[in-house]
Amino acid sequence: MVLRRSLAALAPALLVATPAHAFDWNARTATQELDVLDGRIEVESGHPLATARAFELADAAADANGAAALAFVLGDDFLDPRGDALQTVLFGGWLNEVRTSLDMGDPNKKIDPLAWAAKFMRWRYSDYLDGREKSDRWTESTRYSSSNYQHSMMVNSIDPAEVITQDDAFELVEEYLFWATSAAALNLMVAKKGQLEGSMSEEEIDLSWVAGLRYTGSIFHVIEDSSVTCNAVTQRHVPNCLDGDGHTVQAIVDGRTQVVALSDGHWYEREMEDDDRPHAGLDGLYTEATLAEVYGDFDPARVTSQVLLRLSIAVDDAVHGPLAAVPLFIDGEPNPEFDALAFSLAAEASNAIFTDVIDARYADAGQRTELPAVPGADGEDSGKFDDVDDDTASGESGGCRLGGDASPLALGLLGLFGIGRRRRRH
Repeated sequence: MVLRRSLAALAPALLVATPAHAFDWNARTATQELDVLDGRIEVESGHPLATARAFELADAAADANGAAALAFVLGDDFLDPRGDALQTVLFGGWLNEVRTSLDMGDPNKKIDPLAWAAKFMRWRYSDYLDGREKSDRWTESTRYSSSNYQHSMMVNSIDPAEVITQDDAFELVEEYLFWATSAAALNLMVAKKGQLEGSMSEEEIDLSWVAGLRYTGSIFHVIEDSSVTCNAVTQRHVPNCLDGDGHTVQAIVDGRTQVVALSDGHWYEREMEDDDRPHAGLDGLYTEATLAEVYGDFDPARVTSQVLLRLSIAVDDAVHGPLAAVPLFIDGEPNPEFDALAFSLAAEASNAIFTDVIDARYADAGQRTELPAVPGADGEDSGKFDDVDDDTASGESGGCRLGGDASPLALGLLGLFGIGRRRRRH
């Protein structure tokens, strides 16, 4: 029996069951890799620490039913940093970086180091990419920025006739988060249903479970990246950062911190005289020592923990409720009734999670701002913020894409740079 095509079609790129490889998440992107023996990502700082905190916060926030749902969906050892659930979520987030790296270089040039680096990425991750050569939304005009929405950043076009606005990019971020949550819920429903009724092999169950958790990791990555910003608090640690550095610009809107603008590649590449990149400095601030000061109430783990808990409860409720009496297969063939109901329940869960948990992190259209221009060499506004008192910082600060120091992978010559949503917001 093969994995259900009608359901697997929603998640073609990530339906693989191999163990997560080990990557140094403290690096810029593809040129960094951990030298470990067992293929497990270390939880020390950055994305791994944020994800581990999300698992811990989800467990702490769960009542008896929620705790049972977490264990049912993720496994009894889901709090183990080296366990399959947490490690698979981490690897799913890393695949956001991989998909972006596929778009590097000029595809029209025969000799382009970045294009060759992208080819290396396609080879290295071929098992996870379903044959794709570029990221999902790649176009000739948007190129390397095509998947920036998976990092809470602007997608830019090199075609002067093609205007992509902040609102357009926000819509891409929100549509992707809604779709990925639907895909995560659907794959996990299939995995747990197949496990309960014994209608799928262990490999097929694992394929769907891994796919669901990798989509969960992709969602985590987008939300974690939304925390990377420059403000009065982060300037204490990265003095040369300006409003526009990082992944997002944040502001207090109606009493809460929200993302009001998405940064772009021009800010990402901004370098100082000493070859320091403020973006990289901001990316290094998610550590145990800086969490309380830098992140405060905008700690992404506060949001991703609720995504994880709500997703687990939705899957548990669906499999033990509406889907309980509906078989996955009839006479060895996919059951259309199950397909329709599972799709509906997954979309319903995604809608609730987006509306109740994720939506408030990103400002509505009328409350967004334009991204500041990258300052030139003519002494424009310094961009420095008035400092914030220590006792107010935690409630008003943002964060970063998360990472620390790393050692390069032995690639040497490769210089790498780092379902439609239910409504439209007006």
